[in-house]
Amino acid sequence: MISWPNLKSDIFQDNPEEIFQDSPRLVEGFYLTYNMFMIGPTFAPQFRASIRESHICSPVLLRDISIALFATCKRARFCSGSFGPLQVAQGTASLQKLRISQIDGTKTAFAMMFFGQAVATFDCMTVCSGSSMIRRYTLSSIQPWYEDLSRDAIFDPVTISPIFWDTMSCLVQREIPVIKFRPRHPLLIHHSAGLCTTLLPIFYDLCVAANKIKCPEQHQQQQQHPPPPGLADSSFQSLRRIEQKLMSWMPQVPQDFNSTYSRLERNAIMTQAAMYRLAGLLMVHRCLHPVGTGDDLATSYADAIMAEFSGYHEAVGPGAELHFVTFPILVASWELPALSKGVWESVAPLNMAPICSAKMHAFIEYVWKERRQGYSGLLLDLVERGPDFVVLP
Repeated sequence: MISWPNLKSDIFQDNPEEIFQDSPRLVEGFYLTYNMFMIGPTFAPQFRASIRESHICSPVLLRDISIALFATCKRARFCSGSFGPLQVAQGTASLQKLRISQIDGTKTAFAMMFFGQAVATFDCMTVCSGSSMIRRYTLSSIQPWYEDLSRDAIFDPVTISPIFWDTMSCLVQREIPVIKFRPRHPLLIHHSAGLCTTLLPIFYDLCVAANKIKCPEQHQQQQQHPPPPGLADSSFQSLRRIEQKLMSWMPQVPQDFNSTYSRLERNAIMTQAAMYRLAGLLMVHRCLHPVGTGDDLATSYADAIMAEFSGYHEAVGPGAELHFVTFPILVASWELPALSKGVWESVAPLNMAPICSAKMHAFIEYVWKERRQGYSGLLLDLVERGPDFVVLP
């Protein structure tokens, strides 16, 4: 267990090269610089070690984007104005590297995995114009090596994050994730996904079912024979099975949970897990019920999501951030009009990505404009018609 450092401290990481050195002060500096990407400080040593391993695998590939992301994270934490031309140039150069880089084995695949998510994160925190494309391109590139990467725990902090992000994005876009995550064991607690790793395979299946509703003709063409009478509602049956899995899902904690993580971290981990389970149930419900039908249950799920969020803040005190719960709050906001500004300001890393946040709020406003004008279709159909935005986990 690592105690929570003072976020107003000046012990920030001084430069990206410190990743190759070790000391308690440097680990604390790493956390203070990149804390928006971690549920709590206990995750910092393992996350830092995994990033260091990626740099060892391909230092030249990662140098520019590491410098750019480092500067962007410090700017975001200090709220010190817009990013500069140097960071833009480094981000652009890194994007060009991503397009031409070749993978020749597990080590370079791992470096590419971190490189791609670093470029996507930099884009999301700055111009917010291509992070989804970058993320999916990266996952597609490393897919042949994913099975090997998934066997080694040192890779987990880097390999799980983009799969988590891609899966949550695909739930909203009704696309199929590039990679279906298969947990190595049910007691894994990840620095961003927490205890939700065992939810990811269920969410993948939900993405497939939702995609069949979105693109029925495409899936019918892939079948050699038409479905027999009585099974034309296979999507409905799939959604009901997924709903039952989510109903019965419970996060499993390791025996050393209380001794390994602080009270704040334990509260955050359990709150996140509860919010994602409820968000999954709400997504299933809205795949089955257009606006105007089943609205009471949809509102009940959304209220429950926000009750978990409020309960966390009541337990830990005012001013605390809750990390990686943007997705549950986003889907709740489609059912609950005008969530308070304070809710969004306490959600990281969204609160460090102003353009991304503005685009997300523009879409939420669009949803409520359509609902007030009598929209009665599937809520996720509005994603196709509304303003573009990036889904964050």
